Amino acid sequence: MAEFDAIVLAGGASRRLGRNKALVRLRGVTLLERTCVAVAGARRIAVVAPKETIAAAFAHIPGNVVQTLEDPPLGGPVAGLIAGLDALGEPRAQIAVLSCDVPRAADAIEVLLGRPLEGAGVCAVDGTGRQQLLVGVYSFEFLNSRRAAVGSGHGASIRAFMDGGAIEGIMVPPGVTDDVDTPLDLQCLSASE
Repeated sequence: MAEFDAIVLAGGASRRLGRNKALVRLRGVTLLERTCVAVAGARRIAVVAPKETIAAAFAHIPGNVVQTLEDPPLGGPVAGLIAGLDALGEPRAQIAVLSCDVPRAADAIEVLLGRPLEGAGVCAVDGTGRQQLLVGVYSFEFLNSRRAAVGSGHGASIRAFMDGGAIEGIMVPPGVTDDVDTPLDLQCLSASE
């Protein structure tokens, strides 16, 4: 497996869930910690979240975690992705990008990192055939070129940001890309854990 860096997006408002997603616990582990464990092999992990969230999510913050936050806060996933790129400084050629609300991301990221990175990158494809762009591995060159196209990224959609890229979709095991957006999502995931 090639060396990589990672960006974990955990700065959203979690309005539909009604509480901070990053701090939700499944089997005693926060979603943010689970996501960072999924990319524990990264040289550096840029976690895009308030410092208070990171402090509350971990018993011990891993040494390879770098905290950052989009400016202004709550600017959306593209603004978070850009903040993560900035925090990595001189990143590796490939960057794993994960949203913290995908508790089984480890199974997907293992598959994606096992593929040779060609072109823009690869992302997980769920059981409905939809690309899950926030469960992916992308080339730094691609992400950097898209950053130049969107500026700060504040309010931009992730699909628009990734537009124009030859992103290969990879089927992953069923349920691996299920996310926690609502209390019902959390209830279903908790029942299947």
